[in-house]
Amino acid sequence: MHKLYMMCGITVSGKTTLVKKMVEYTHSELIDVDELFGENGRKLHLTRDPEGHGRDIVRKIALEKLRSLLLNNSVVYDDMNQLYKHREQLRGIAKDCNAIPILIYVKTPLKVIQERRKEIAMTREGGDVPEPNFQYIVAHFEEPQKSEHPIIYIPNTKDDVFLKKLMNRKRQEQMAKPHKA
Repeated sequence: MHKLYMMCGITVSGKTTLVKKMVEYTHSELIDVDELFGENGRKLHLTRDPEGHGRDIVRKIALEKLRSLLLNNSVVYDDMNQLYKHREQLRGIAKDCNAIPILIYVKTPLKVIQERRKEIAMTREGGDVPEPNFQYIVAHFEEPQKSEHPIIYIPNTKDDVFLKKLMNRKRQEQMAKPHKA
């Protein structure tokens, strides 16, 4: 059975850094919503406004791609997934594709995120999120609920320890499946 690894966390929390390792470790396909925004945003003349209208259009493109990939592959879906309704939508797609949804919450303290944003601004590496957009994201982020069974990644955790924990959960799910006689 394929897996849908749904990333969740505020911008600059370290999701994409972890995603690259997860894709390699789990042999999954990758959907990077920021990358899709870059590819399609220019063609469709979209803006990254805090209300998210451009992001909604790119999200639809990403979800279509997810449906096609998830039928034959495990997928890591790299986006903030900041709202519960976004995560529910992804779980619905996983169910439709007979895949197991796994929520990975990158729980980076806001102070660390703010320090990273300062470093990005000083070095001009990567694309920083404008301050009004960042404040909007922070104000509207819905932390995953216990009922969503998130696997929490804290940035100071060693990646290999986290990935082993993730794979151990995968084995536990496989062992819990009823065996055919």
